[in-house]
Amino acid sequence: MSIDWMTALADKLERAADTRPRWSSPLKLAKAIDPKIVVTPALKLIDEALTRAYQTPDSRLMINVSPQTGKARQPHAGFLCGY
Repeated sequence: MSIDWMTALADKLERAADTRPRWSSPLKLAKAIDPKIVVTPALKLIDEALTRAYQTPDSRLMINVSPQTGKARQPHAGFLCGY
């Protein structure tokens, strides 16, 4: 039986992908990337909403919060990375 190089590479990449760490939410991924992130109640709500939107087909989400709640870079950074 002959296995071509593309099949061997695909098998190797598939095994490597299975060993990557998985995060259950964008905030947990963002926290893993930047441990200095301070988790606030507002960020937890945003994280829950992003997770729910991700798990719901054809969902839409609009987030409106007051300034200075840390929303500028924390949980959606993990979301955009494809947690």
